[in-house]
Amino acid sequence: MNLTRLSGVKVSGVVAALPENRLDNREAMDPLYGNGVDTLIKATGIESRCIVNPGTTALDLGVAAAEALLAKTNTSPQEIGAAICVTFTPEHLMPADAPAAQDRLGLPKEIPAFDINMACSGYGYGLYIAGTLVKATGKKVLLLDGDVQSAYVSPEDKATVPVLADAGTATLLSPADDSPEWKFSFLTDGGKKDVLYIPSGGSKKTISAEDLLFREYGDGSRRRDTDIYMDGFEVFKFVAIDASGFLKKFMGECGETADSIDVFVPHQANIYMIG
Repeated sequence: MNLTRLSGVKVSGVVAALPENRLDNREAMDPLYGNGVDTLIKATGIESRCIVNPGTTALDLGVAAAEALLAKTNTSPQEIGAAICVTFTPEHLMPADAPAAQDRLGLPKEIPAFDINMACSGYGYGLYIAGTLVKATGKKVLLLDGDVQSAYVSPEDKATVPVLADAGTATLLSPADDSPEWKFSFLTDGGKKDVLYIPSGGSKKTISAEDLLFREYGDGSRRRDTDIYMDGFEVFKFVAIDASGFLKKFMGECGETADSIDVFVPHQANIYMIG
């Protein structure tokens, strides 16, 4: 296992921005699940989801969170040495969101500003890259992470609609000589890329009229090729076998045990997998 260590960096603050629209998941999922909706809520642990109004973007949410974060930490935009946006739902395929964030937040023009196109693992990657930039520049770095997943979810897809929603966050990382050491390690298996993806819309398969048509699937779901596809069972297997094994090995490399960990924050939309 490759273990990367990073010191001299601290998290100065985190702010989240949520849409005002909060859907009751039991009520919203009743048309899809009927008598099975209670079992669904118990399995996922998700009783409500926040959904944006049409036209609101992940960048809008991230900028709102960043504005509050800068105010709460008494940080001037001129103190920021880099800006990173982590999202797989940017406003446009090009340009990236981060330059727009730089402009909207009044950050210096002389800073690096770029996007990281990642989903579930994006925040970990964002912390790693933002932390290395803090070390390299000696300045504070702003990390925005969020998605408007509702823009790419079929309202009739049983696998995705109950567990995917919208939110944006802003994290401020700062130089700190006395901060605890951070440890990072990564697990990459691109062979499973078709387990969770959007079939159409990239350069490999540009959108056609046929891609916008709903198709019905064996479980009664209806989905377009421009919507997120998720093989829930394969995702579960990856978490239960690959991810859990990786975490055990990572903890061993760090000299930690389950009893020595005070807080564990997994990224999963399923309470059964977390448990």
